[in-house]
Amino acid sequence: MTEYKKDIESNFRILCLDNESVKISSRIYAELKRKGELIDDPDLIIGSICIANKLSLVTNNVKHYERLKEFGLKVILANELI
Repeated sequence: MTEYKKDIESNFRILCLDNESVKISSRIYAELKRKGELIDDPDLIIGSICIANKLSLVTNNVKHYERLKEFGLKVILANELI
């Protein structure tokens, strides 16, 4: 497990939930709740981290992140990169 962890850390930039991501996540949560359009917490957190860091999210699970586009999340289909 340790070797795998080292491999991941050396090949990828690991982004954590920070204060800015929490602020963004809270604002988005409140707005989605007001509209009755909540998404799963992990998806909200992942999307908020991407927004806070001005990064696109590459995924094949576009449906889960569709509602975050209005908050500035850019979603790229992983299949389009192949």
